[in-house]
Amino acid sequence: MNAQTQDARSERFKSKDWLAGQLRQLRIFHSEYQSRNRAGRFAFLFLFALVVTALAAPVSLAQDFPAHIFHDGQIWKDYNISAYTQGVTNTSRPEQAIMDAILRQTGHNVWCGATPGLLQVNPHVVRVYHTPEIQEQVAAIVNQYLLSGNRTITWQFRVMTVNSPAWRVQTASFLRAAETQSPGSSAWILSASDVPNLVRILQERYGLQQVNSPIATVHNGQPITVNLTHPRQYVRGVYPDPNGGGFRTATGLVESGCKLEFTPLVTGDDRIVDALVQVHIDNLERVYDVNFPTPSGRSGSFKIQTPRIDQFRFQERFMWAADRALLISVGITPSPIPERNNVPGLSALGGDRVETLILIVRQQ
Repeated sequence: MNAQTQDARSERFKSKDWLAGQLRQLRIFHSEYQSRNRAGRFAFLFLFALVVTALAAPVSLAQDFPAHIFHDGQIWKDYNISAYTQGVTNTSRPEQAIMDAILRQTGHNVWCGATPGLLQVNPHVVRVYHTPEIQEQVAAIVNQYLLSGNRTITWQFRVMTVNSPAWRVQTASFLRAAETQSPGSSAWILSASDVPNLVRILQERYGLQQVNSPIATVHNGQPITVNLTHPRQYVRGVYPDPNGGGFRTATGLVESGCKLEFTPLVTGDDRIVDALVQVHIDNLERVYDVNFPTPSGRSGSFKIQTPRIDQFRFQERFMWAADRALLISVGITPSPIPERNNVPGLSALGGDRVETLILIVRQQ
């Protein structure tokens, strides 16, 4: 036996000792969690297969086995989230919000990058296999949900447009700038008592248009979707009638307008809001008509339409005092109010472009 083979066998047995310890951990893991759900059993079987394969591998395979799967310092930890999820009644999967927060704040690449890891979430537990550094991040996120609680909170949303950004001059005295990352966007914090003054200024001088002012109540930490779209139909094609005897037109549908997704988490002491804000604007600006002659020499024609759709997307995370309001300018966008495109003064921003504002106020 040469020295290289001896070193390989020595490393293999060192790995065996360590892997045997991991196998004991997996047996404990299995006995405690296998009966909870199918995903938990799958996680055990996957890792059990890895350990057994490594232990049974010949020397030639042991040399090629990716030791970093177990040797990057990963550890198992479980986080009980039942205290939060059991009281949430407005969704069948309250744990989804926690999983989304973990993936968003740790980064998706953490779970599918060079260091192997596992994240499994069910209504009772968040199960993590990763390095201590990632475990600390996950623990902080889970604790944030547990300490904040699942009480219901009511929010009011205003989706507004103005025809000029000059309103900032008159409102500067009561707006405090907040940081944003998206190009062209801005945000401000203001007192709830200053909201009427803001609306008055925008109405009097800047062509304020409001899509709606919905009020929604949701469990703390769960997402709210405010759908302010309406369907707009167009003719997308002409096809042979399957029943024979001619042709028929097929229509398409565009959901035109604005959709706001808001995921707020208010701290347990009611002082701070930590929220993700997403805005989707889809505007069917116009359709281009094409006339086709009727087949087989019949009189008349068919008209099909090609839509021109203008889209805008925005996503930011904000933190602000819970007793104050958040005002966001997502930038100069297509109008989220398609039926009101021809508002006087819009030419100052170019065609049917407007500045879209989102105002979010917690209702006490």
